[in-house]
Amino acid sequence: GRQTLNRRIQEIVNGNTYLNTLTFGANSPEQIDFRVGDYITITKNNNEAKDVEGNTLAIINGDVGRLHSVKPSEVVCDLDGKLIPFIRSEVKANVDHFWATTIHKSQGGQAEDVVILI
Repeated sequence: GRQTLNRRIQEIVNGNTYLNTLTFGANSPEQIDFRVGDYITITKNNNEAKDVEGNTLAIINGDVGRLHSVKPSEVVCDLDGKLIPFIRSEVKANVDHFWATTIHKSQGGQAEDVVILI
């Protein structure tokens, strides 16, 4: 499904950044790698998120951006120029890949190019 497509697209588009990778479920079918440059989406609302400078702002389920930096203990997401850090234990609950998505998740969104698999 969608997760398999995300992994395959990531390998093609952003596959050469193993030094900047945060891995969950290593060597399992559910393995997820977050890499610098990955296209991501936010999966949970947080009206009191902190950016890297400590400013409070709202992030909304469905916001999209790129992974700005990846460390063993955290990732930093770039959401329209706002750099939002997530510690390792928060990543899987708040961030997901957005190379491929579902029709439901894409409703109301805009894109220059779209490929639909049936």
